[in-house]
Amino acid sequence: MMVCFIVLIIDLLVYGLITRGHLKVDITSPKDGQYIGPVEMVTGSAQNIPRGEEAFLIYRSYSDGLFYPVGRIFPDLKGSWNSPNTAIGAQSDPSGSEFEIDVALADRDAQVELEGYSKRAESAGLKLLPKGVHICSRAKVKSQ
Repeated sequence: MMVCFIVLIIDLLVYGLITRGHLKVDITSPKDGQYIGPVEMVTGSAQNIPRGEEAFLIYRSYSDGLFYPVGRIFPDLKGSWNSPNTAIGAQSDPSGSEFEIDVALADRDAQVELEGYSKRAESAGLKLLPKGVHICSRAKVKSQ
């Protein structure tokens, strides 16, 4: 009887019938529609990130349409994260320029590409996000 119970638990775990909860990813600041400076503290929460995936902060400039990976985010035990001194846009962007700030999940292959990009000092931006990246949360903002 005990062996059957153990086998049942293993089957449930293997087939995903026991889950850790639903994925929940939010950007709490800046808020959608907010005006921002060229450097901002970006904060949020991320809970129940699937195994093998990592969360990344990315911004997209509407003026050039390119994506700019900022780097990986690291939620604490409660799921809160922050990215202090996050540069968004260029100093030459006119006031009112529009951007989106995204939190995206990346599979292992995409993680390598995003990490490599975010470590380069000057990058031209990405026309498309790598395969294996999907955006989970977005805030549309404007420069001051």
